[in-house]
Amino acid sequence: MYYGTLPGSVLSLMSRLQPWHAATFFLNQPLNLRHKKSAAILTAGGKGNQANANHHLSAFFRMVNAEGFLDHTACSPNTDTIPAQEDEQAIAAVIEIANWLNNG
Repeated sequence: MYYGTLPGSVLSLMSRLQPWHAATFFLNQPLNLRHKKSAAILTAGGKGNQANANHHLSAFFRMVNAEGFLDHTACSPNTDTIPAQEDEQAIAAVIEIANWLNNG
């Protein structure tokens, strides 16, 4: 996370899918997208807060017909004091995400 939200490169990728959003919500021509699973792995330092990142991810995943990320998110929020690779709670959450994505 950067400044409490997603990095610019991720937001840029999401913005490239704007035509899907326009087709669905403005042109009333929704795309027939198959259902997908989604998950998120976030890291932040300082006063990192995943609420803004979750807001953007929720809108994006909803647009591409993917669900599940709110229940399948790993966050290591204090990387300035605890490196992500030492954050046992985040590691356990990543393992849970991997199991969920791989086992249906």
